[in-house]
Amino acid sequence: MKKGLLVLIFLLLVALSFGWVFHRNQSGVGSAKTAKIDKGVCTVLTKKAGRKLLEPLYPNRTPLSFETGPDCNIIGRVVHGSIVLALSPRGPDPLPLKVAAMPEDEVTLAPGNVLMINGQNYKNSAGRDYRLNRMTQRKNIDKIKKEYEGKVPEGFYFLMGDNDKGFLDSSNFGLIAEDKILGILPPEE
Repeated sequence: MKKGLLVLIFLLLVALSFGWVFHRNQSGVGSAKTAKIDKGVCTVLTKKAGRKLLEPLYPNRTPLSFETGPDCNIIGRVVHGSIVLALSPRGPDPLPLKVAAMPEDEVTLAPGNVLMINGQNYKNSAGRDYRLNRMTQRKNIDKIKKEYEGKVPEGFYFLMGDNDKGFLDSSNFGLIAEDKILGILPPEE
């Protein structure tokens, strides 16, 4: 009996250790450095695209350099399609996600559970409609419709992955407050 319990505890510890290592590798937190840009002094934080959230736009494990810090004017630079680094209610590691809807934009569902932003089908970078196949995703859109008449309220953003098979985004955990947006990927020149 004691031997079996010890083996079970050992296996549990091994599983927890493996899970922690896997989680750290998936989060892809990288290095930080300071850079002076025309928007002020920013810290440039490199994070790897993980969990296939930004595929096909950025393949999994692609290093992305986000500008972050109080002098960067991150929110003032956010536009539709910006890639931002945001904290979600689902965990401590920030996620790289795409800005789908900004304050005052309308978020709805079309027939076939196609996500619509301002009356247009929301598409990923490959041109595919983003379909909300999970019940939790559809409930989230219903909640926005009920609480905010379908409009994203001031100070909040609707952030999506580019991968229409993923769901670690606002379709699953709801709107993200602007103070949870920690960085922005500068546009490519």
